[in-house]
Amino acid sequence: MTYTLLIKGYCKEGMLEEAQKILKNMKDLHGLEADEAVFGVLIDAYCRHGKIEDAIRMKDEMLSLGLKKNVFIYNALISGYCKIGKMKEAELLVGEMEFADPKPDSYSYNTLLNGYCTGGQMDKAFEICNLMVERGIGVSTLTYNTLLKGFFHSGSVNDALHLWFLMLKRGLVPNEISFSILLNGFFKTGNFEKALILWKDMLSRGYAKSVVTFNTAIDGFCKLGRMEDAEEIIRRMKGRGCSPDIVTYRTLIDGFCKKGDLEKAFEIKDTMLKSGFLPSIEMFNSLISGAFKSKRCDKVNAISAEIHSKELSPNIVTYGALISGWCEEGMINKAFDFYFEMIQKGLTPNLMICSSLVSCLYRQDKMDEANALLQKLVDFNIPTKYDFFQRASNHDLNPQSVNQDGGFFNEDPTKKLEPNYFMCNVAIAGICKSGRMEDANEFHIYFV
Repeated sequence: MTYTLLIKGYCKEGMLEEAQKILKNMKDLHGLEADEAVFGVLIDAYCRHGKIEDAIRMKDEMLSLGLKKNVFIYNALISGYCKIGKMKEAELLVGEMEFADPKPDSYSYNTLLNGYCTGGQMDKAFEICNLMVERGIGVSTLTYNTLLKGFFHSGSVNDALHLWFLMLKRGLVPNEISFSILLNGFFKTGNFEKALILWKDMLSRGYAKSVVTFNTAIDGFCKLGRMEDAEEIIRRMKGRGCSPDIVTYRTLIDGFCKKGDLEKAFEIKDTMLKSGFLPSIEMFNSLISGAFKSKRCDKVNAISAEIHSKELSPNIVTYGALISGWCEEGMINKAFDFYFEMIQKGLTPNLMICSSLVSCLYRQDKMDEANALLQKLVDFNIPTKYDFFQRASNHDLNPQSVNQDGGFFNEDPTKKLEPNYFMCNVAIAGICKSGRMEDANEFHIYFV
């Protein structure tokens, strides 16, 4: 019993090597053999951590001792395979159970169904649901909630609605999670009218109780720019004894920033801090974007300073907001300061960052610098500050000159490198942002 508890404890903390050593000591030091329960704990832990090969090794060791797989071990392995997207292997295990003992239970089928939903294989997922009905396996609200989420994730709104009515027809009562999934799905797929009708229905039926449900509605109203309605939801949730969490505050801050109401965003931030929640880098990213949107660039330096004072690490989104913001303001030097800082920290620029820089350079008629930046991107050689400004190539923006003897895509014509899709997207996006649509269209036609 002591060994079993130790193994469970180590597995719970994710210390799998230590758990494995305890198993070895059981046999080597005390001559004790582990049973199915002990092996099951280890197999489940390996599967939860995505280490399916170690789980199989433990399973084989267990079988070599004459022990048999129980339903817990089968389900752990099925879940492990689904977690890493190996659905064929997971389905084979369920099939193995169907022709032996133990038989698959509702957890086995629901795990398989969830794996198919996660992978966007909704036809297969629905087949599993129908199979459960045919075999008398308990199809629960959880099953339908998983399918609902899967259909919305794949953009199949009509299928999700069909499933909703099928669920009602089969006598299953939707719970608050069901309604939240439906509400979130409507908002995410742009069915705002249906979302608003559903939200009113949820309130009248008393299906809005948890912070997750309220956050779903708040996020939807924020995306619509209806910030007064979002704040009203806060008042309503507090009135029902449901306290806002960090997600609630972060969603509101982001909504006000997107609306350009920076003062209100800072007001929500202060309320959040007074409530005992710590700021995150995601919150500061929203505030940076909001400062630029509301033309309060004077706030950006203070926000950046606070990020450092809180010892938070800026991520690619942080640098994207700073670089694109300063580019919009025409302050290319500041934008490049953050660009080089990002490179030094080992972060790779994305399409938004590169297109913002290229666009700003085009708007300022700095063609050589823009072309040099594109060249460096094609070569996958991030420029240093010196290289960028001192080694600009001298080419026109005419697409016909792009591939001529390597053009500005290749400093060394002997390399014969072709422009990649990323670079083409950067160029086109940058030209579009600078308002030169004819040039952008010419680039697009040429490369397509």
